[in-house]
Amino acid sequence: MEWSKKVLLVGGTAAAALAVLWYLRKAKSPSLAEDDSQSKDDKTASKKPVQSEEAAKERLKKILREMIKSQEQMKAVIKDLTKELREKSVSLLDICQKIEKIAPEDPIAKHGLQMMDFDKLLEKHQQDSEIRNAIAKIMGAPNPQNVASEKIQAISVKEVIDYHKFMLQELEHLIDEYENLPAGREGLDPKTVTIAAQVIVGARFESEFQVSSEDVESAVLMYHANLATDQTFAQVNVKIQHAMSRLMGTKMTPS
Repeated sequence: MEWSKKVLLVGGTAAAALAVLWYLRKAKSPSLAEDDSQSKDDKTASKKPVQSEEAAKERLKKILREMIKSQEQMKAVIKDLTKELREKSVSLLDICQKIEKIAPEDPIAKHGLQMMDFDKLLEKHQQDSEIRNAIAKIMGAPNPQNVASEKIQAISVKEVIDYHKFMLQELEHLIDEYENLPAGREGLDPKTVTIAAQVIVGARFESEFQVSSEDVESAVLMYHANLATDQTFAQVNVKIQHAMSRLMGTKMTPS
C-alpha cells in the first residue's frame, strides 16, 4: 500500500525509539505492504467470536495510544540527552544507565504481550483507519507543514543521502564500541541500547551538520518520491537497518 511505503520511508529516520524498534521488527517481512486475507492467521482469526475480535482491536488501540504517549516522553528524554552529549563526552554505557533510570515503561510489556503477539494484532487489524493513523504517528512521520520552512527547502536530495551515510558511519563506529564494552553488556536491554545509539549518533550528527533529526525527517518527507527510487539511499537505509539489528543482537531476513 502506498501509505505504508511512505510511512516506512520516513520512519527510517525517525528519532523515537519505539518507532525504530517497531520498524526493525516489521522490516523482516512485507506484512504492512500487502493485505494477505488468506493467511493462516486470518483463517484462524475468522473462527473466533466477533466480540473477542472487537475486544482485541480495542486493546490494540489502547496499546497504540500508550505507545504514542511513551514516544512523546522518549522524544523529550532523547532531546535532553542529545543536548547533554553535545556539551560533554559521555560513554555509551553511561548513556544506557541514564536511560534505564528515566525511560517510560514499555506499553507492550505492560499489557503482558510478546512482540510476536503485538505483530499478529497489527497484521489482523491493519485496515482499521484509527490503527493505521496511530501506526503512522508512531513511525514518526513529520508534520508536512514543516517542509515549507526555508531551512528544510534549502536541503538537497544529495544532502539527505549524505546525512544518512554519516549516520551509518557513526552507527558502525558505535557498534564497535558497544561490542568492546566491559563485562555487564549482556545485562543491557536491547531497547535501551537502541535509544542510546540514537542519542549518541544524533548528537554527533547535529554537531557535524547543525541540522536536527527532525529537519532530516522533514526533508525525507519532502523528497520521498525521489528517495523511494534512489538506489544509494535504499542501500544506505538497508545497511542502517542491519547495523541496528546487529546492535540489538537480532538477525534480519534479507529482502
